[in-house]
Amino acid sequence: MPSLKLEDHALRLLENEQTALAFLNRTAHSWVWELDLPGGEILFREPGTGRILFSSPMKLIGTYDQQSGSFNFGWADPAIPEDWKCVTGLGRLRVTARGAGLEVFDSKGPITLSTPTQAQSWAIASAGYLKAFFVFEARQNGKTLFLSVALFPDAGLVERDLHISQHVIQEGKLRFSMNHRQAVEAYLGKASGAAGSNLADETFFWRFQEGLLRIQFAHHGQILSMSAEVPQLQEVGTIPQMETAEAPEQASKPGFLVRIFGKRR
Repeated sequence: MPSLKLEDHALRLLENEQTALAFLNRTAHSWVWELDLPGGEILFREPGTGRILFSSPMKLIGTYDQQSGSFNFGWADPAIPEDWKCVTGLGRLRVTARGAGLEVFDSKGPITLSTPTQAQSWAIASAGYLKAFFVFEARQNGKTLFLSVALFPDAGLVERDLHISQHVIQEGKLRFSMNHRQAVEAYLGKASGAAGSNLADETFFWRFQEGLLRIQFAHHGQILSMSAEVPQLQEVGTIPQMETAEAPEQASKPGFLVRIFGKRR
């Protein structure tokens, strides 16, 4: 049965979101989104020409109101009729949430949040449970709608390599409050090996075609350091050396919307 655990889905959905963004920016110079909430569909279109880039069924996980700092789950939003397709068919998700001790999913009214970060985590967990491709944040009239987007034109465009994985993990580390080790293992699978451990931390590596991704975790699962090691090109007959590129520990924390609309004009 699918889980509602953030760590099980966060990095995969983040990678998928970046794939969708790259597709939109590569396919059109600019693009806009349109929502059909009653029909449960989102459409991405090129302005001017009206050309449809892609459309997909979607579910409204919830809405965050920037002015009041409140969040409503889609199925508990009085502005959303129960028979709208954007919220139908989510009963099993709510039952699973209840069984996992997430009674907040049964909230009947607005939930006060100081920032939308918690709402983003709920949206990621829900989208992962629904086996959606990615989460899209649509802003309109001072509100952020968290949408679970089911499909993508070519899911095969997701080509995971060493550097993409390092970037996704680094961004996920900055973006979400979660157990990094559990999230990385859900994303990359079991480590290829370990290199030294003690009571304070453990270091593991994952092998890619380009080289190794080495991550040091604290005992509580948080990432202490991460580096990509790739062989340097050498003359024939010499032993390749490994070049290490440390991931930056501090970076800006772009929201999903900033990344999604990065090239919008």
